[in-house]
Amino acid sequence: MIFSAIQMKTGEDFDRNLQTLKKLLQKSGDFAVAPEVCLTGFAYDRFEEAAAFSQKALQELLPLSKNRLICYTQIEKRGDKFYNFAKVLYQEKLIYEQPKVRLFKFGGETDYFSSGSLEDIGLFEVNGLKVGLLICFELRFIEIWERLRGADIILVPAMWGKLRKRHFEQFTEALALMHQCFLIA
Repeated sequence: MIFSAIQMKTGEDFDRNLQTLKKLLQKSGDFAVAPEVCLTGFAYDRFEEAAAFSQKALQELLPLSKNRLICYTQIEKRGDKFYNFAKVLYQEKLIYEQPKVRLFKFGGETDYFSSGSLEDIGLFEVNGLKVGLLICFELRFIEIWERLRGADIILVPAMWGKLRKRHFEQFTEALALMHQCFLIA
């Protein structure tokens, strides 16, 4: 089994971001984790457009999940609220989704996004493997880690700042060690 943590620069051109992601996914392994909001960036001033584009992009990404699992996050509108939703695609289907529960206040996320609840976080199964998911800043919260007890693999789509790179490495290493599992971040 080959795990891929996709690295890409997200710009303001949503179509270009999607094309870049599609090219990188074609070279990826059996499990591919893309960065947080990789299709649009946080696009606070373009939320409606970003949410609509993300739904269209989801349909374009489904065929690429025929022989691999793909995980990423996207801006999504539900009712009159916007969320940062993780999507997991496999065998050309959306098999799991999870809203970001802990928003990063200093990045402005709490001003624009609504958060999910702890009950939204759980394990799902892929080919007999128990898989869990955390979105970026959620790495900092032990109560979220607890919800992933028993996972074989934990996926972490993230857009982590360079200034806190060492923190990201420490958290991901600790999470993998604590759960005795693989982690793709």
